[in-house]
Amino acid sequence: MSRLRGALLVEALVSFFLMFCVSLAVFGLQAQARKAKTKARAGFAATVFAREVLEDARAIPYDELSNGSEIFRKTLTHTGPKSNGVIRLEAQREVKDGPVTDIKKISITVRWASGQVNLEALIGRD
Repeated sequence: MSRLRGALLVEALVSFFLMFCVSLAVFGLQAQARKAKTKARAGFAATVFAREVLEDARAIPYDELSNGSEIFRKTLTHTGPKSNGVIRLEAQREVKDGPVTDIKKISITVRWASGQVNLEALIGRD
């Protein structure tokens, strides 16, 4: 009978150890998923900001759109039930002459702490 109790104790310890290992793996995956979600949120916010900067440039009449570079900054805060965060974005808008006459090339690069997004567009004279 004592031999049976010892076997049950070993089985219980092994099962607890296996459950502990599985729990660690699940918690690790959850942390990675949270990081991926944060990175995706920052990339989406940067893309939206790049489109805003590009649309602002498109609103400028062609004759007033001068070649050169400008910097725009935006800080976004996120408050949620499980996470709070601040994303600082910096956009650089560069205007150059395009590949043909009466065309300008606009390049937008938005950078943040863990990445960057690039958009390009061609704008022509109306």
